Amino acid sequence: MSWSRRRDASQRPPEIDAYERALSLVARREHFWRELEIKLRQRGYAEESIGEALDRLVERGALDDARAARAFVRERLRRGAFGRRRLEAELRQRGVDGAQATAALDEVLEDSPEIDRARAAAARRPSAETAALARYLERRGFAAATIASILAERRAKA
Repeated sequence: MSWSRRRDASQRPPEIDAYERALSLVARREHFWRELEIKLRQRGYAEESIGEALDRLVERGALDDARAARAFVRERLRRGAFGRRRLEAELRQRGVDGAQATAALDEVLEDSPEIDRARAAAARRPSAETAALARYLERRGFAAATIASILAERRAKA
């Protein structure tokens, strides 16, 4: 048989079960429970097999929302300066419960004061006028008090 011909059904490899598919996804990067559930559902796996697969991953330590949350926050901070509110909202959007999101943020942000992250974000907009800078910092998830401090520092330097 030439390579250009399609294989018939008897020659195809068996379908990957939900657990194997989820394991291959987790092997590439940390995932959240909900994220994997959605990906498996989109690939057509039955709800029962999805639940069993994810439970098995949790039992084996391959799937852990708390660990994934910490990794997510570290990666977001590596890519830029963000405020706690934005990071928490993104975690919640990905299905992380409030307690796990708070714990991950407390742990990862412990050595990264919000004012320092806000200064780093503001430094990316050195010529921005005050209102534009305030909106930018707000979109990045910084608290109002932090934004006010950054704006006061900028006025003091001017």
